[in-house]
Amino acid sequence: MLTPQGETIYKLHERLDERIQAAAAHLMAEYTGEQRAAMRVPESLRKFKETVSGYIRELDGVSLEQLLWKPSEDQWSLGQISR
Repeated sequence: MLTPQGETIYKLHERLDERIQAAAAHLMAEYTGEQRAAMRVPESLRKFKETVSGYIRELDGVSLEQLLWKPSEDQWSLGQISR
């Protein structure tokens, strides 16, 4: 069962997946089949989605306070990195 924060993160992940798919379709429409094969777009998208999914799974146990905590003023918080 997901925490309320986990549920929010899951919904954001779904929106991100939709945007990735739309961007990929837009990108791929501009190239020939031969060009798309050479770019290995499907493989790159799969790897990107795996990375994002792993990141989101890790964030499920992180509180909002932890996301916003900054080690110092000149360093970023986890929340700033994920924007």
